[in-house]
Amino acid sequence: MEKEHLLTAANCADGIHGGDCTFIASAPFPVRHLLACFDGTGGKIKPCGASNLPIGTVTDEATTDDAVNVHFLGGNGTALMVAAGAIARGAILAPAANGKVQVATSGLLRVGIAIGDAQGADDRLEVLPFTPSGA
Repeated sequence: MEKEHLLTAANCADGIHGGDCTFIASAPFPVRHLLACFDGTGGKIKPCGASNLPIGTVTDEATTDDAVNVHFLGGNGTALMVAAGAIARGAILAPAANGKVQVATSGLLRVGIAIGDAQGADDRLEVLPFTPSGA
């Protein structure tokens, strides 16, 4: 039996977008809601590292070369993100390794405020994202 594939795509033509856009993944996104950054090769995205500039969260799991929806940081509303460790509600968040978020410390980019909390690594938490800003 052939596997059925569903694809939800957002408008990603040049111009202004409401808060989501479709990109091609250059690396796997093994879980939903990981931070994404550009990989430097033709506008593809990859999971964000601690020193990368994140653009948003990928709203689904993906393998390499899949089309994925990215919910932009600074877009409307809240977004789910994946915690690198325990995070308390109200914490200012920064990128961590593998597309996750951590509590911001001096020298890290800020990407949002924890609206929910996370008990530990790999928990998802609700975040009010904002445009990435310096330490």
